[in-house]
Amino acid sequence: MEIENGILILSVFIVATKIVYFAEICFRSLGDLVKFWSSLNEPNTYALYAYLRGLYPPGHCSEIEVVKSSRRISIRTIRSLWGRDLKE
Repeated sequence: MEIENGILILSVFIVATKIVYFAEICFRSLGDLVKFWSSLNEPNTYALYAYLRGLYPPGHCSEIEVVKSSRRISIRTIRSLWGRDLKE
């Protein structure tokens, strides 16, 4: 569990993990039928609305936070997916 600027980041990681799980189901079920994939809740979208526009928690605007948040969420999501694929 990680706290940054008084905001609990764990919930963001849980959401990202569930999105990865859902994406894996879609890929396995529809893989050859779909040419281009894009999720509705990509890390860059969350970072944009949370830090650039201030509409999602933590509700303040900062371009630096957009970059940092997007990078952290992306790395965690990729590590989660990559780790599971390596174990299979």
